[in-house]
Amino acid sequence: MSLSVVMPVYNEQEIIGEVVRSVYAKIINKIPDSEFIIVNDCSTDNTLKVLKKLSKEFKKIRIITPEKNGGHGKAIRLGFLNARKDWIFHIDSDNEYDPAEYWKLDKLREKYDIILGHRKSRNDPLHRLVLTRVARLINFLLFGSLIKDTNSAFKLINRKAAQHIISVLPEDAFAYSILMSMMGRNLGYNIMEIPVTHFGRKSGKRHYLGLKLAKGVIRGGTDMLSLRLTAWKLPNSEYKKAEGIKNSYGRI
Repeated sequence: MSLSVVMPVYNEQEIIGEVVRSVYAKIINKIPDSEFIIVNDCSTDNTLKVLKKLSKEFKKIRIITPEKNGGHGKAIRLGFLNARKDWIFHIDSDNEYDPAEYWKLDKLREKYDIILGHRKSRNDPLHRLVLTRVARLINFLLFGSLIKDTNSAFKLINRKAAQHIISVLPEDAFAYSILMSMMGRNLGYNIMEIPVTHFGRKSGKRHYLGLKLAKGVIRGGTDMLSLRLTAWKLPNSEYKKAEGIKNSYGRI
């Protein structure tokens, strides 16, 4: 097995060393053919300086810094497109998960194309819980899908499947994780959700409150509606491509 770990980072100076070391010890060190892609989304504190120091200590780290801050969605997209290994594990950098629970997902990769870590008992403020439920409802209304945690920041996905899904999504999508889950289901990829421990955000600022939160909800809802229209227009060749990708690694 080969694995790319993708982690978007923005202004996480105070905890990034702890998170990187934890991922390295619990995942990277246990998989010889692996890489650790950290997308530094133009952090404005000393995060990049800390990352460069860590990359000298841990040789499998690759730091990618875009020309300008593009937000969480674009950071995920950039990391996935630069992944070189057969499977991609996405984990955020805010210390909300235990990297050791990656192995729960790994056990299922022979049967599924996408394995989502479902935050069964979430330690989040009310507005984030509401957003998840709204996204779940819209997903059901538009696609008839019952994915519980489309916005999971703890997921394992086959690289070919991930890059195919990305190819039919808009580059500037806001709720990228949500759209990837929804489009993955629409294209016929096999998705499984399993519960994982969620500790909640331990540091940093809440980026979406008040008017910004309202704008985010509107933008996310608009993206999901646009995705439904895109799915209706997808040529049959895209579904055949998904079938071919699944067949290429022995899963139909």
